[in-house]
Amino acid sequence: MAFHLLDKYARNDGIVKAIFDHVRNIGICAFVFAAAAWKEMHIGSGWIALWDHAAAAVLGFVGFALLWMNHENLFHKVRNSDNSKWLKFVFALIYTIMLLELLKYVRDGKGT
Repeated sequence: MAFHLLDKYARNDGIVKAIFDHVRNIGICAFVFAAAAWKEMHIGSGWIALWDHAAAAVLGFVGFALLWMNHENLFHKVRNSDNSKWLKFVFALIYTIMLLELLKYVRDGKGT
């Protein structure tokens, strides 16, 4: 039965585009975070170190801001959709669990 639901959504170009846009945007955020982490691990010496730390901090802030905007855009679409409250709840629960597991993965140092 679940595959029939997927088939229904797969035939809707708007839904497929929105999902792939969201996933692509998460990839861009991950790239910005990776650039921040790389910069923080490759710090120069002397005065250059100050600029390197600042660049890493700015990249980290930009990555977080992009991730937050993407997250808020997704939940704005979910809140304003015509789906039932239960489907919205299940989606939010699954999304939250996945996000928490990703954060635990990164926290444990497995993402580096």
